[in-house]
Amino acid sequence: TLITALKKMNINVYLITGDNENTAKYLANKVGIENYYSGVLPNEKAHIIKKLQEKHSVVAFVGDGINDAPALKQADVSFSVSNASDIATDTADVTLLDNDLKLVLIAIDLSKKTTANIKQNIIWAFLYNLVMIPLAIFNIATPLVGGFLHIISSLLVVFNALRLNLYKHKIK
Repeated sequence: TLITALKKMNINVYLITGDNENTAKYLANKVGIENYYSGVLPNEKAHIIKKLQEKHSVVAFVGDGINDAPALKQADVSFSVSNASDIATDTADVTLLDNDLKLVLIAIDLSKKTTANIKQNIIWAFLYNLVMIPLAIFNIATPLVGGFLHIISSLLVVFNALRLNLYKHKIK
């Protein structure tokens, strides 16, 4: 399930709902969420998100209604589903085009791969400059060779970034 997959990724999962205690407890138990807040008003959701940010650093929030807009805005990363209210989709960072919440897992996985790709490109650019700047300073590499190698280096960075287009999710 989605909750199990998030827990395997060491992500703490909380249910924050305006529903009553019994409904929240039932739903949380049914999907395997240990931590839940019930009877929460819209502005209180944002306050809870802020407290969770102090505790856990980065907090993502999934919401679909007008009441979720303050929490969506407060969260570090926010998701809404495609059939959510206009305010929710406008406020959210990511709108899931399908109403399948497992798409959150794909978004997390793709963002990790993107971050890794950015780091690779930065390391490559740093190493290139580490080698080429001294070669240029000591006239070992001519400007023509330096310019040509710079183009090659830039193409390597672009092609490395384009590898993200080959991304296929493995989430079931």
